[in-house]
Amino acid sequence: MANRVRVSLSHAVLDDHLLAQHQPPHYPRSPAHDQLRETSDFDVELARVVVKNVGRTPIKISGISFDVGRISPLALERRTIALAPIPFKGHATRAKARLEPFDETAVLLDVWAALHEALKAGRTVVLRASVQVSGQRSSTRSPWSQRWTVSPAQLSLRPWRSPEPATIAFEAVWRLLGLRQDAHFLATAIGLAVHSALENAPTMTVEDLSGLIEEQLRDVRVAADRDPPRRLSSLVTAHQVAEAFRVNGLGNLVTAPTVHHSP
Repeated sequence: MANRVRVSLSHAVLDDHLLAQHQPPHYPRSPAHDQLRETSDFDVELARVVVKNVGRTPIKISGISFDVGRISPLALERRTIALAPIPFKGHATRAKARLEPFDETAVLLDVWAALHEALKAGRTVVLRASVQVSGQRSSTRSPWSQRWTVSPAQLSLRPWRSPEPATIAFEAVWRLLGLRQDAHFLATAIGLAVHSALENAPTMTVEDLSGLIEEQLRDVRVAADRDPPRRLSSLVTAHQVAEAFRVNGLGNLVTAPTVHHSP
């Protein structure tokens, strides 16, 4: 059966109200500095996947996900990592849809949630988008020219950006809160607290920083859909945030970022 879908993968950065997209004409392997502007100090790197029906009959798609290559060099089976789409205006909130001829759907996926899992093996990951079309045996992937090559030492898809402790704390809380609409606001509060603490004490242990985060989590109350407000600490623990520091290679000691002043 002829391939009736076209899958494209592009880089996006999301802050509280703004989505900055990266869709250059020749799809370089890594987003370039002059092709993606910064949004804010606290933002999240996402992948934007667009699936278009290029055939003349309706189709059903499902399983919009990340393809991270073969399980092992000798294996035939490929590994995919599926995540729930991130809600944002103009984007679908489900990874399956019915597409009429020449219709398309777009989703936002948390690329680093997938990469942290894929990079556990300690090998460089070649990432592409993948989708399953009803009636087709194999999945359809985004073009090889759009692949993202990510090494285990890489902490950002933006080569000029090195995540700071406050940013890492923000991203950890944002992910742990899942798809809550107020996740960005609550995570920013934690990130700002970490930034302020490191201004007063440039070097802290992860345990000390965890204590600070624990206090912040206890002080913030959030409302559930139908339940009375409860402490943020019931959704996120300081231990989980501290683990994010270790995942990002900061070890047990967290140091304030060095500020370089131009002459």
